[in-house]
Amino acid sequence: MDRHVVILGAGLAGLASGYELAKGGVRVTVLEREEHVGGMASSFVENGAEYWAYDFGPHRFHTKDDDLKSHVTEVLDGNCVSATRLSRIALCNRFFDYPLKVGNVLRNLPPRLLVQSFLDYAWVRIKDVTGLEKFSDDNFESWVTRRFGRTLYHLFFGQYTEKTWGMPPSQISADWASQRITLLNLTDTVKKTLFPPRNVPRTLVTDFIYPEYGGIGELARGYVRKIEQLGGTVLANAPAVRVHRDGTWVTHIEYGGKERHTVEGDNYVSTIPITALARALTPAAPEAKPDGFRLS
Repeated sequence: MDRHVVILGAGLAGLASGYELAKGGVRVTVLEREEHVGGMASSFVENGAEYWAYDFGPHRFHTKDDDLKSHVTEVLDGNCVSATRLSRIALCNRFFDYPLKVGNVLRNLPPRLLVQSFLDYAWVRIKDVTGLEKFSDDNFESWVTRRFGRTLYHLFFGQYTEKTWGMPPSQISADWASQRITLLNLTDTVKKTLFPPRNVPRTLVTDFIYPEYGGIGELARGYVRKIEQLGGTVLANAPAVRVHRDGTWVTHIEYGGKERHTVEGDNYVSTIPITALARALTPAAPEAKPDGFRLS
Protein backbone atom coordinates (compact mmCIF):
# COMPACT_ATOMS: atom_id res chain seq x y z
CA MET A 1 0.00 0.00 0.00
CA ASP A 2 2.57 2.58 -1.08
CA ARG A 3 -0.03 4.77 -2.72
CA HIS A 4 -2.29 6.85 -0.48
CA VAL A 5 -5.55 8.45 -1.64
CA VAL A 6 -7.46 10.96 0.51
CA ILE A 7 -11.19 11.19 -0.14
CA LEU A 8 -13.35 14.13 0.92
CA GLY A 9 -16.89 13.15 1.84
CA ALA A 10 -18.23 9.87 3.23
CA GLY A 11 -21.45 9.80 1.29
CA LEU A 12 -22.11 6.76 -0.86
CA ALA A 13 -19.97 8.15 -3.71
CA GLY A 14 -16.94 8.76 -1.49
CA LEU A 15 -17.30 5.45 0.35
CA ALA A 16 -17.75 3.47 -2.86
CA SER A 17 -14.62 5.12 -4.28
CA GLY A 18 -12.71 4.29 -1.11
CA TYR A 19 -13.84 0.67 -1.14
CA GLU A 20 -12.90 0.07 -4.76
CA LEU A 21 -9.49 1.70 -4.25
CA ALA A 22 -8.88 -0.31 -1.08
CA LYS A 23 -9.75 -3.52 -2.93
CA GLY A 24 -7.10 -2.54 -5.46
CA GLY A 25 -4.44 -2.35 -2.76
CA VAL A 26 -4.52 1.43 -2.28
CA ARG A 27 -4.41 2.93 1.22
CA VAL A 28 -7.35 5.27 1.64
CA THR A 29 -8.39 7.89 4.16
CA VAL A 30 -11.96 9.19 3.99
CA LEU A 31 -12.87 12.45 5.73
CA GLU A 32 -16.47 13.22 6.68
CA ARG A 33 -17.63 16.46 8.30
CA GLU A 34 -20.79 14.97 9.90
CA GLU A 35 -20.87 12.63 12.88
CA HIS A 36 -22.29 9.85 10.72
CA VAL A 37 -21.43 8.51 7.28
CA GLY A 38 -23.77 8.17 4.33
CA GLY A 39 -25.04 11.74 4.02
CA MET A 40 -28.82 11.75 3.59
CA ALA A 41 -28.70 8.02 2.84
CA SER A 42 -28.43 7.37 6.57
CA SER A 43 -30.61 5.84 9.25
CA PHE A 44 -30.84 5.70 13.02
CA VAL A 45 -32.48 3.63 15.73
CA GLU A 46 -34.54 4.96 18.62
CA ASN A 47 -34.22 3.84 22.22
CA GLY A 48 -31.85 1.07 21.27
CA ALA A 49 -34.41 -0.73 19.11
CA GLU A 50 -32.75 -3.69 17.45
CA TYR A 51 -35.05 -4.39 14.51
CA TRP A 52 -36.57 -0.98 13.77
CA ALA A 53 -34.65 1.82 12.04
CA TYR A 54 -35.63 5.21 10.68
CA ASP A 55 -34.26 6.60 7.42
CA PHE A 56 -33.63 10.33 7.09
CA GLY A 57 -35.63 10.27 3.88
CA PRO A 58 -37.07 7.84 1.32
CA HIS A 59 -34.26 6.00 -0.44
CA ARG A 60 -34.43 3.21 -2.99
CA PHE A 61 -31.47 1.58 -4.63
CA HIS A 62 -32.50 0.40 -8.09
CA THR A 63 -30.50 -0.80 -11.07
CA LYS A 64 -30.66 -3.27 -13.94
CA ASP A 65 -26.91 -3.83 -13.79
CA ASP A 66 -26.22 -7.31 -12.38
CA ASP A 67 -22.63 -6.40 -11.47
CA LEU A 68 -23.82 -3.42 -9.45
CA LYS A 69 -26.43 -5.58 -7.70
CA SER A 70 -23.69 -8.05 -6.76
CA HIS A 71 -21.54 -5.18 -5.52
CA VAL A 72 -24.29 -3.94 -3.17
CA THR A 73 -25.04 -7.44 -1.93
CA GLU A 74 -21.33 -7.88 -1.21
CA VAL A 75 -21.15 -4.62 0.75
CA LEU A 76 -24.24 -5.54 2.78
CA ASP A 77 -22.87 -9.03 3.52
CA GLY A 78 -26.18 -10.59 2.59
CA ASN A 79 -28.23 -8.26 4.81
CA CYS A 80 -30.60 -7.36 1.99
CA VAL A 81 -33.97 -8.23 0.54
CA SER A 82 -35.87 -7.40 -2.61
CA ALA A 83 -38.61 -4.90 -1.76
CA THR A 84 -41.53 -3.59 -3.81
CA ARG A 85 -42.15 0.11 -4.07
CA LEU A 86 -45.31 1.57 -2.53
CA SER A 87 -45.58 5.34 -2.99
CA ARG A 88 -48.75 7.34 -2.50
CA ILE A 89 -49.74 11.00 -2.60
CA ALA A 90 -52.12 12.41 0.02
CA LEU A 91 -54.51 14.72 -1.83
CA CYS A 92 -58.16 15.70 -1.30
CA ASN A 93 -58.24 13.48 1.81
CA ARG A 94 -57.47 10.47 -0.40
CA PHE A 95 -54.38 8.44 -1.25
CA PHE A 96 -53.29 8.38 -4.89
CA ASP A 97 -50.90 5.73 -6.18
CA TYR A 98 -47.63 7.05 -7.56
CA PRO A 99 -46.78 6.48 -10.38
CA LEU A 100 -50.32 7.44 -11.30
CA LYS A 101 -52.86 4.76 -12.20
CA VAL A 102 -55.89 5.87 -14.15
CA GLY A 103 -58.32 3.66 -12.21
CA ASN A 104 -57.09 5.01 -8.91
CA VAL A 105 -57.28 8.62 -10.14
CA LEU A 106 -60.81 8.12 -11.52
CA ARG A 107 -62.03 6.72 -8.19
CA ASN A 108 -60.40 9.34 -5.96
CA LEU A 109 -60.27 12.64 -7.83
CA PRO A 110 -63.30 14.92 -7.26
CA PRO A 111 -65.50 14.99 -10.40
CA ARG A 112 -64.85 18.69 -11.04
CA LEU A 113 -61.08 18.23 -10.98
CA LEU A 114 -61.38 15.08 -13.08
CA VAL A 115 -63.28 16.83 -15.86
CA GLN A 116 -60.97 19.84 -15.61
CA SER A 117 -57.92 17.58 -15.97
CA PHE A 118 -59.07 15.95 -19.19
CA LEU A 119 -60.34 19.21 -20.71
CA ASP A 120 -57.10 20.94 -19.82
CA TYR A 121 -55.04 18.10 -21.31
CA ALA A 122 -57.08 18.25 -24.52
CA TRP A 123 -56.59 22.03 -24.74
CA VAL A 124 -52.84 21.73 -24.20
CA ARG A 125 -52.61 19.09 -26.93
CA ILE A 126 -54.57 21.29 -29.34
CA LYS A 127 -52.31 24.28 -28.65
CA ASP A 128 -49.19 22.15 -28.99
CA VAL A 129 -50.22 20.51 -32.27
CA THR A 130 -51.51 23.72 -33.88
CA GLY A 131 -48.63 25.84 -32.60
CA LEU A 132 -50.89 28.23 -30.64
CA GLU A 133 -48.46 27.84 -27.75
CA LYS A 134 -44.90 26.60 -27.85
CA PHE A 135 -44.03 23.93 -25.28
CA SER A 136 -40.34 23.24 -25.03
CA ASP A 137 -38.71 20.15 -23.59
CA ASP A 138 -35.86 22.00 -21.92
CA ASN A 139 -37.26 22.08 -18.37
CA PHE A 140 -39.33 19.90 -16.05
CA GLU A 141 -42.42 22.14 -15.93
CA SER A 142 -42.82 22.47 -19.69
CA TRP A 143 -42.03 18.78 -20.30
CA VAL A 144 -44.74 17.54 -17.92
CA THR A 145 -47.33 20.17 -18.88
CA ARG A 146 -46.98 19.26 -22.54
CA ARG A 147 -47.71 15.59 -21.80
CA PHE A 148 -50.22 15.71 -18.93
CA GLY A 149 -51.81 19.19 -18.98
CA ARG A 150 -51.54 22.01 -16.47
CA THR A 151 -54.07 20.66 -13.98
CA LEU A 152 -52.37 17.30 -13.47
CA TYR A 153 -48.99 19.03 -13.51
CA HIS A 154 -49.96 21.28 -10.59
CA LEU A 155 -51.75 18.50 -8.69
CA PHE A 156 -49.24 15.68 -8.91
CA PHE A 157 -45.91 16.94 -10.24
CA GLY A 158 -45.15 20.63 -9.79
CA GLN A 159 -45.74 21.22 -6.06
CA TYR A 160 -44.10 17.97 -4.99
CA THR A 161 -41.03 18.56 -7.14
CA GLU A 162 -40.55 22.14 -5.94
CA LYS A 163 -40.88 21.11 -2.28
CA THR A 164 -38.48 18.21 -2.74
CA TRP A 165 -35.71 20.08 -4.57
CA GLY A 166 -36.28 23.58 -3.23
CA MET A 167 -36.29 25.24 -6.64
CA PRO A 168 -38.88 26.06 -9.32
CA PRO A 169 -39.52 23.15 -11.72
CA SER A 170 -38.94 25.59 -14.59
CA GLN A 171 -35.28 25.61 -13.51
CA ILE A 172 -34.98 21.80 -13.36
CA SER A 173 -33.77 19.88 -16.40
CA ALA A 174 -36.34 17.94 -18.41
CA ASP A 175 -33.97 14.96 -18.15
CA TRP A 176 -35.10 14.61 -14.53
CA ALA A 177 -38.68 14.09 -15.73
CA SER A 178 -37.86 11.79 -18.65
CA GLN A 179 -35.79 9.52 -16.41
CA ARG A 180 -38.50 9.18 -13.74
CA ILE A 181 -41.81 9.40 -15.61
CA THR A 182 -41.85 6.39 -17.89
CA LEU A 183 -45.36 6.92 -19.30
CA LEU A 184 -45.30 9.08 -22.41
CA ASN A 185 -48.38 11.21 -21.70
CA LEU A 186 -51.95 11.04 -20.37
CA THR A 187 -53.13 9.09 -23.41
CA ASP A 188 -50.32 6.57 -22.90
CA THR A 189 -51.26 6.34 -19.22
CA VAL A 190 -54.89 5.51 -20.04
CA LYS A 191 -53.90 2.97 -22.68
CA LYS A 192 -51.39 1.16 -20.48
CA THR A 193 -53.83 1.11 -17.58
CA LEU A 194 -56.65 -0.39 -19.66
CA PHE A 195 -54.30 -2.71 -21.56
CA PRO A 196 -51.25 -3.25 -19.33
CA PRO A 197 -48.22 -4.75 -21.12
CA ARG A 198 -47.13 -8.12 -19.83
CA ASN A 199 -43.97 -8.64 -17.80
CA VAL A 200 -43.10 -4.91 -17.89
CA PRO A 201 -42.87 -3.00 -14.60
CA ARG A 202 -44.66 0.36 -14.42
CA THR A 203 -41.38 2.11 -13.61
CA LEU A 204 -37.71 1.25 -13.33
CA VAL A 205 -37.93 1.56 -9.55
CA THR A 206 -40.78 -0.85 -8.85
CA ASP A 207 -38.45 -3.41 -7.29
CA PHE A 208 -35.34 -2.43 -5.39
CA ILE A 209 -32.68 -3.81 -3.06
CA TYR A 210 -32.96 -2.75 0.56
CA PRO A 211 -31.20 -3.79 3.80
CA GLU A 212 -33.25 -6.29 5.78
CA TYR A 213 -32.12 -4.72 9.07
CA GLY A 214 -30.67 -1.33 9.95
CA GLY A 215 -32.26 0.89 7.31
CA ILE A 216 -30.57 2.40 4.27
CA GLY A 217 -27.68 3.52 6.48
CA GLU A 218 -26.45 -0.06 6.54
CA LEU A 219 -25.11 0.43 3.03
CA ALA A 220 -22.78 3.23 4.15
CA ARG A 221 -21.85 1.39 7.34
CA GLY A 222 -21.11 -1.69 5.26
CA TYR A 223 -18.67 0.32 3.16
CA VAL A 224 -16.94 1.53 6.31
CA ARG A 225 -16.53 -2.01 7.62
CA LYS A 226 -15.11 -3.19 4.31
CA ILE A 227 -12.70 -0.24 4.01
CA GLU A 228 -11.40 -0.71 7.55
CA GLN A 229 -11.00 -4.46 7.04
CA LEU A 230 -8.78 -3.63 4.07
CA GLY A 231 -6.61 -1.30 6.14
CA GLY A 232 -8.25 1.99 5.22
CA THR A 233 -9.50 4.75 7.53
CA VAL A 234 -12.85 6.53 7.69
CA LEU A 235 -13.02 9.57 9.96
CA ALA A 236 -16.31 11.20 11.00
CA ASN A 237 -16.49 14.67 12.57
CA ALA A 238 -13.51 15.51 10.38
CA PRO A 239 -14.42 18.37 8.03
CA ALA A 240 -11.85 19.42 5.46
CA VAL A 241 -11.16 22.94 6.71
CA ARG A 242 -8.26 23.79 4.40
CA VAL A 243 -7.24 22.20 1.12
CA HIS A 244 -3.67 23.41 0.70
CA ARG A 245 -2.36 23.66 -2.81
CA ASP A 246 0.80 24.63 -4.63
CA GLY A 247 -0.37 26.00 -7.93
CA THR A 248 -2.71 23.41 -9.39
CA TRP A 249 -1.50 20.57 -7.13
CA VAL A 250 -2.96 19.69 -3.74
CA THR A 251 -0.21 19.27 -1.16
CA HIS A 252 -2.12 18.35 2.00
CA ILE A 253 -5.46 18.73 3.74
CA GLU A 254 -6.15 20.26 7.11
CA TYR A 255 -9.18 18.80 8.87
CA GLY A 256 -10.97 18.78 12.21
CA GLY A 257 -12.70 21.24 14.53
CA LYS A 258 -10.90 22.99 17.39
CA GLU A 259 -8.15 20.42 17.19
CA ARG A 260 -6.68 20.43 13.69
CA HIS A 261 -4.87 17.61 11.92
CA THR A 262 -3.26 17.27 8.53
CA VAL A 263 -3.17 14.42 6.06
CA GLU A 264 -1.12 14.05 2.90
CA GLY A 265 -1.96 11.85 -0.03
CA ASP A 266 -0.57 10.93 -3.40
CA ASN A 267 -3.94 11.64 -4.93
CA TYR A 268 -7.16 13.28 -3.77
CA VAL A 269 -10.81 12.62 -4.54
CA SER A 270 -13.51 15.15 -3.66
CA THR A 271 -17.19 14.22 -3.42
CA ILE A 272 -18.16 17.27 -1.35
CA PRO A 273 -20.07 20.18 -2.91
CA ILE A 274 -17.85 22.09 -5.31
CA THR A 275 -18.66 25.33 -3.47
CA ALA A 276 -17.38 23.86 -0.19
CA LEU A 277 -14.21 22.68 -1.93
CA ALA A 278 -13.65 26.13 -3.45
CA ARG A 279 -14.06 27.83 -0.07
CA ALA A 280 -11.53 25.48 1.52
CA LEU A 281 -8.79 26.08 -1.06
CA THR A 282 -5.63 27.68 0.35
CA PRO A 283 -4.50 29.86 -1.36
CA ALA A 284 -8.01 30.78 -2.48
CA ALA A 285 -9.16 29.89 -5.95
CA PRO A 286 -8.66 32.66 -8.54
CA GLU A 287 -11.68 34.80 -9.25
CA ALA A 288 -11.39 34.19 -12.98
CA LYS A 289 -10.45 30.60 -13.76
CA PRO A 290 -7.69 30.52 -16.39
CA ASP A 291 -7.75 27.92 -19.13
CA GLY A 292 -6.40 24.59 -18.01
CA PHE A 293 -6.71 25.23 -14.25
CA ARG A 294 -7.27 21.97 -12.41
CA LEU A 295 -6.44 20.30 -9.13
CA SER A 296 -4.52 17.05 -9.14
